[in-house]
Amino acid sequence: MQKQRNDAHWKHTIITALIAAVGCCAVATESIASVSVEIQVAPTKVVFDRNFDPAQLLVTATDSGGTVSERSEDLTIRATFATSDPKVVSVTTGGRLVAVGNGQATVTVTADGISKQVEVQVTGVVEKPVIGFADQVIPVLSKAGCN
Repeated sequence: MQKQRNDAHWKHTIITALIAAVGCCAVATESIASVSVEIQVAPTKVVFDRNFDPAQLLVTATDSGGTVSERSEDLTIRATFATSDPKVVSVTTGGRLVAVGNGQATVTVTADGISKQVEVQVTGVVEKPVIGFADQVIPVLSKAGCN
């Protein structure tokens, strides 16, 4: 009889804790959503000066004052990215940019229904790039653990 009471007590305690945790998460989600009123994209302008130059766009929610802090929500994974000219710059679904050809393009970033534009300028891209050991090969070998 005593064991059944202890089991019932623990079940009640666990269920109460779960309900409280779910309630806290719902409140936290509401407060984050209501605080996020704008997005910030960094960098705001990208300049490439050689073949294969990469850059990563970061999309962050700002607070009502338009500032970003260490507690600001990272929206990069939820954002969509589109290039105005894929012959100048390519963009992945995760916001990684790579120089493709010389020229200017605009990358449009959209998150939570808000769009921002990032200007991209590419120069120095040649048709037959020279692959340098120090610039292109060593980083690949290092990343693979072959140092």
